[in-house]
Amino acid sequence: MINCIIIDDEPLAVRLLENHVSKIAELNLVATAKNALEAYRILQTQKIDLLFLDIQMPDLNGIEFLRSLNKRPSVIFTTAYREFAIDGFELEAVDYLLKPVTFERFFKSLDRILRRAENENDEDFVIFKSEGFSRKLLLKDILYFESIGNDIKAVLQDEAVTVTKMSVSEMAARLQNKGF
Repeated sequence: MINCIIIDDEPLAVRLLENHVSKIAELNLVATAKNALEAYRILQTQKIDLLFLDIQMPDLNGIEFLRSLNKRPSVIFTTAYREFAIDGFELEAVDYLLKPVTFERFFKSLDRILRRAENENDEDFVIFKSEGFSRKLLLKDILYFESIGNDIKAVLQDEAVTVTKMSVSEMAARLQNKGF
């Protein structure tokens, strides 16, 4: 089950998204929020896996809101403004949907989320960000990790090596309960 919230100040857009969400058994709509501050309060008290996030909202727009979060759930932007798409993808959004959001387009986005969740459940992995790219490393392929100053080096079974900027404590937290 994927816990989600809808963050949008337009009641018609919220109703449309609520209708779309209700058709997907794997989605659990935890709440809706009219602005970023309401959404922040929800995120503090609930486990949320996915945000349906509008961009143009009062006080704090969706891009600013997402940037402010230390721990970011997956996000699908839902907006009437094309010009923010690059910002959205730089923030690693799953998708960027233009309003009015059709169910067909909504379902395509959700399919990405469901496939990602399925893949994550299949095998344990860690994401290494290096030189502007993200690389998914399966834990079963990693021989060992090595600390190099402020970096972590992963040595793989195929003798490949990859390095990321991360502390040992950050890596330990990511690998907690994963056999390392």
